[in-house]
Amino acid sequence: MGVDILKEVFIERKFRKKSLERIEQVSQILQEYEDQGLTLTLRQLYYQLVSRDIIPNSQDEYNKIGDLVRNARRAGLIDWKMIEDRTRYLRGYYSYNSPTGEYP
Repeated sequence: MGVDILKEVFIERKFRKKSLERIEQVSQILQEYEDQGLTLTLRQLYYQLVSRDIIPNSQDEYNKIGDLVRNARRAGLIDWKMIEDRTRYLRGYYSYNSPTGEYP
């Protein structure tokens, strides 16, 4: 694994043993794809877990993985750069001409 610059800790959190095991599985999958120069979305990560028979395919499990990944990223256990959201596009930066909020 490369330099863990983006494993910044924003919250202190203790995880149960089962959650830590799942985080390790998630990290291995993410690393597999990063080694190929690819970045997964949360949905792609979820389906990797399903296709490998690690978790069942259900909305509840998808929600659990989303929560776990979010908390693990905030706790510095998963690099932020290893999961991307391809549905959010930057359309431009907003700026103002003055503190009163006038647009350029």
